[in-house]
Amino acid sequence: EYPNFGTAYVGRAKAHLEKDDCESAQRDLAIIQYNNGLEGISEAEREKAQKLLEDLDCSSNPTYWIVSVGISQYQNLEGLSNVDVQARDFAYYYVDAKLTHKKIGPTILQNREAKKAKILDAIRMTFLRENNPYLKDNDVIVFFFSGHGKKAYQDGPIGDLLPWEFDIEDNNPSTWIKNLDILKIMDQSPVKNKVCIIEACKTDITTAGLPNIGMSPRDRSFIDDWFESLDQKENWVYLTSTLQDKVSLNHKIYGGLFSYCLLNGLKQGAADGFLGIGEDYKDGVVTIEELKAYVETNLKGLSNKINLKTQVPVLEGDPDRRFPMYFYN
Repeated sequence: EYPNFGTAYVGRAKAHLEKDDCESAQRDLAIIQYNNGLEGISEAEREKAQKLLEDLDCSSNPTYWIVSVGISQYQNLEGLSNVDVQARDFAYYYVDAKLTHKKIGPTILQNREAKKAKILDAIRMTFLRENNPYLKDNDVIVFFFSGHGKKAYQDGPIGDLLPWEFDIEDNNPSTWIKNLDILKIMDQSPVKNKVCIIEACKTDITTAGLPNIGMSPRDRSFIDDWFESLDQKENWVYLTSTLQDKVSLNHKIYGGLFSYCLLNGLKQGAADGFLGIGEDYKDGVVTIEELKAYVETNLKGLSNKINLKTQVPVLEGDPDRRFPMYFYN
């Protein structure tokens, strides 16, 4: 009586899944399951419906959209140990926890792939809705960078990032990535939850008398105003590996010390409950406050042990410090 019944509802369910409308997809598939006695539903259609149901994830957790960059080998600069692997591991912690989109995984750029144009394109393609129709308002966009960096300007709150092709002999602003440009793109995203994690030095890169080319007064004013308002932005997290005018340490065994501690804090939710005492404080969510406390405590100890100098991470934004950085279990 209904020769196309099963095919129609499987098709509808797939269309709803394309739009991340999980509830509607579940309803369509349930109709097939509960009406499997109708002659119009074939065994093949029931199997398709069952497979879709098994793959369906209607978790209330947000989707994390990640662009992760790690540069261990530079074209013109001294290399860094293991940060390319750490950038990959950071992204795949979220994949393993099923926090990323099923069809569109994280974007990972390593070494030669991490050129300036490609990094900025990846941010635009992933974080802006005109390029990524799967973005939802309650999702989280995350930019992670581990590599060389430089001071943006005297007494400024941020450092700029050095892509694979940066050449210190030119010291040309067109060959590095202004943190300002990344923040502007992320601010354009309709997603309300935004995370920027940077592991890089914030020191002056001048050598052999080359001048440190600073920002224009207009850009400096934008950055100063942006960071002044950051502590009122409850859905913005900006975490960096070190204080201004300080180096970010790298080690042949540990790689980036900041990333090493960060990954350990995420692993199996180790940072969850870190501010409390005992298992009673664990709730399955690592907040930015817990993660920062875990990283800071372990980073101070590790940097003192290796370098006899204390490296201190810096957290800005999210005034109540309850931002969910990671869900596990």
